[in-house]
Amino acid sequence: MSDEFRVSLRVLGEDLDPDAVTRALGVAPSDSLRRGDPVTRGARRVHAIGLWSWDAGAPATAPLAEHLARIAARFGARARAIGDLAGAGLRVDVYCSYFAGGRLSQIRLEPDALGALARLGVALTLNVYCPEDGEASGAQPPADPP
Repeated sequence: MSDEFRVSLRVLGEDLDPDAVTRALGVAPSDSLRRGDPVTRGARRVHAIGLWSWDAGAPATAPLAEHLARIAARFGARARAIGDLAGAGLRVDVYCSYFAGGRLSQIRLEPDALGALARLGVALTLNVYCPEDGEASGAQPPADPP
């Protein structure tokens, strides 16, 4: 099985207003929620923080650098707005779920991909899912934002 990635730019915060983030970034989110929204319909559990997320939209099997390039292309001109959101106490990062195709997998990022993240002023949060011995990858990312 090949390595797969799910990558998004996300903004998190207790008092996050998804509509305000959309206005600041000029892009509609792929997903958003407010603190206090139910985790699932009819659930008693609620989200502890708000989330605004924009999916990079690259194929899952595309290299991580392609996902990052899409985020950089979409938000490169909005680096100041991203900094303003972070300055307002919100957490802004590029969130990556990496599903390793085997027990020994590797991620390599070239300087241009790392530079694109640096120019946006965001960290890379990387969750790694490795298959168990004899299993194919297929883990699902957590439902709640960390």
